[in-house]
Amino acid sequence: MTDFKLFAVTGKPILHSKSPNIFNDVFFKKDTKNIYFRLAANNAHEAIQSFQTLNLSGMNVTAPFKTDIIQHIDYTHEDAKKINAVNTIVNCNGKLSGFNTDFISIINSLKNKNIEIAEKKCLVIGAGGAARSVIYGLKKENAQVTIVNRTLSKAQLLSKEFNCHYDSFEHIETIFNKMDIIIYALPVNIKICFDKLIDKHQILIDLMYKQSLFTESAQKSGCTLIKGEEILINQAVPAYHHFFNKNIKFEITKYLLDNNLIINKLDKIAIIGFMGVGKTSIGEKLSDELNYEFIDTDKLIEKNENQSITNIFKTKGEDYFRTQEKQTLKNLLNNDKHVLSCGGGIIINNENIKLLKQNFIIVWLFSNIETSIKRITDNSRPLINDNSLDKIKNLYKKRLPLYAKTCDIAINIDNKSIKEISQAIVYEIEMMK
Repeated sequence: MTDFKLFAVTGKPILHSKSPNIFNDVFFKKDTKNIYFRLAANNAHEAIQSFQTLNLSGMNVTAPFKTDIIQHIDYTHEDAKKINAVNTIVNCNGKLSGFNTDFISIINSLKNKNIEIAEKKCLVIGAGGAARSVIYGLKKENAQVTIVNRTLSKAQLLSKEFNCHYDSFEHIETIFNKMDIIIYALPVNIKICFDKLIDKHQILIDLMYKQSLFTESAQKSGCTLIKGEEILINQAVPAYHHFFNKNIKFEITKYLLDNNLIINKLDKIAIIGFMGVGKTSIGEKLSDELNYEFIDTDKLIEKNENQSITNIFKTKGEDYFRTQEKQTLKNLLNNDKHVLSCGGGIIINNENIKLLKQNFIIVWLFSNIETSIKRITDNSRPLINDNSLDKIKNLYKKRLPLYAKTCDIAINIDNKSIKEISQAIVYEIEMMK
C-alpha cells in the first residue's frame, strides 16, 4: 500500500470513539488509501510521541487531552487559544498546528436547521472543556449565554472569562423555561426530571454520546433535538478541511455511528503488531487480567505441524505457512472469552483482516522500529534471520498501513511495562461496558 496518509483520534478512553467510522467511510467513498484509527494514550505527551513515531498526517483530540496537548505542538490557532483547547492537529512538514472545530460544530448544527443564534437566550449546563467550546461558539454568534454547573465557582470563572451570565445549579428549574436553546455539556447523567421542564418550542443540544436522560426527555417533548452524533459529524467537517484543505459533506448513517460493532466483540481480543512488540507476553498478561483463555497462533501452528515456524518456512515455504495461519484463525472464531496473539504477518491477507475485524477487538501494539528489532533476541523469526536491517525496515513500512487499517485501537509500547500495557487495554474494554 503506497501513497497513504495516517490519521488518528486520541483520548482516554478512546475505544468508544466513532470518528474512525466517519473518516474511513469518506476515505472509502473517495477511493483514497488514507487510514484513520483510534490511538490510546495515557496523556497528551504520549499522544504526541505516538503521532511522531507513526508520522501521522493529522490527529483529532478528545477528552481529557484537549488543553494539555497545546504545550506539545508548534502553533495554536487563535480560536483554539481563546477556548484553551485543541481538537484537531495537522502535520505541516513536521510542524504541528492545532485548531478547534468543536465551536464550529455547535454553530453549524444550529444553522443547518435554519436556527438563528443571535440574541437567543442560551443555557449551557456544565462548565468543563466541552462547555468552553459551546460558550465560545454561541458568543461568537452574539447569543445571550447563561452557565449553570454543579460547582458554582467553575461557572462563575467561566462566565467572567467569556463575559456571560451564570447561575446556581439549584436554580435550573426556574431559569430553564426562559431559555430558547439549552445545551447539555456534562459527561454524565444528572438526576433531574427534564420531562417537566422542556417546552416543545425549545431547541435542545445534547453532547453526550451514551444513553442520555436529557435526550430521552427531549424526544418525549417533541422539541427540536440535536444529538451528540450530529455534533460529532459537524466538527469532523472542518477537521477534514484542515487535514486536506478541501471541503466535504458527511452523511449521517446508522453504520457510521454504530458502536455495537465494537461492543458485540468484547469477549474476543486479538493482538496484532510487528515482530518484537511483545504480543505474546502482553497477551498472556491480558488474558490473566480478563480471565480469558490465551492462544498464540504461531505456537498453535507449531504444535499442529510438530515443527518450528522457522523450519516450516524452510521446508514448506511462506505460502504454506500463510495458508495454515488463515485456517488456524478460522478454527478459532467460535471460541469465546479468549485473547489471541497473532503472527506479525497475519494482516497481509485480506481474508484474515476481514475475519479479525468481524470477530475481534483488535489491539495493535507498536513501537519505534529500532526498538522492535532490539527486542528480538532469538533465532525464531525467519523473516528477521533471512533479511538485512534495511529489508526489515522496508517490511515494517509495508505492513504499517495494514496494522492501522485492521486495528480497533493502537497502543504505543515504548517505555511501558507489560502490566501497564495490559491494564491500558483492560481499561478501554471496561469503559465500553
